[in-house]
Order: sequence, then structure tokens, then C-alpha cells
Amino acid sequence: MRGCSLASMLGFLGAAFHLWQLSLALRIGAFNIRTFGDSKLSNTTITDLIVSVSLCLDLSPSQGL
Repeated sequence: MRGCSLASMLGFLGAAFHLWQLSLALRIGAFNIRTFGDSKLSNTTITDLIVSVSLCLDLSPSQGL
């Protein structure tokens, strides 16, 4: 490759490897709960399931809340 020094290539590869390792360590999940009203909130089975799954994840955006 023209214009790239060995040091910059090694720096790029090191950064890419670090980001790859970080992505392997993250547990990500996304949820679409649709309408989350009082009826779902009062159902302990549903709320316990949502809480237990969310606690296992590092990042869990939820849509529909």
C-alpha cells in the first residue's frame, strides 16, 4: 500500500484486534416489547423474565416502553 508506513499498519492492526476482543466480551440484546402497560407490569412472570434476561446482558436497548 502506498503512503502507509509499517508503524501505522501495525497500529491499525493492533487497534482492530483490540476492538475485536472487546466485541467478543460484550453481550448485547435488543427487545421490542410493543406496548408495555400496567397489565404487563403487573404480570410477575413477564417482568421476572424481562429482568432476568436483561441482567445477563451488558447492553439491552428496549423499544416500546
